[in-house]
Amino acid sequence: MVQVRTCQNITDFFINNPGGYYRVRVKGNCLDSELSPITIHDGEVTVIRQIEKEDMTIGVNVGKLITMQMKNGDWYTKHLTFFDGIRGVLAIKYYNPKETTLCVSLEYIERLFVVECVCDDEGREIRGYKQL
Repeated sequence: MVQVRTCQNITDFFINNPGGYYRVRVKGNCLDSELSPITIHDGEVTVIRQIEKEDMTIGVNVGKLITMQMKNGDWYTKHLTFFDGIRGVLAIKYYNPKETTLCVSLEYIERLFVVECVCDDEGREIRGYKQL
């Protein structure tokens, strides 16, 4: 069984407990769509896993949902659709209010996480990646 930590003050938590799996409550509905690899509704809890900001690690996670902690302190969960390792740029997508793709430079990202699933408040998986 995977040990999952619940985050209250999330920034301080990651500084004091690097790596591992965490539960984070999502705010917003940009991934509340059948087009998203995992449909996430406003207020649901996700299990995320911290990954390194390096080419190989990011590349193998293209197609998954990621959570980004930005250097300005903001947090975003989006669909990683492409990674340009030469330029250090992620192409991310969201689906509400309309399908939109943005590019984000790694230089603006403090920490990067892969979304593993949506879970209930006790950490039990209720929704994972859709089968292709």
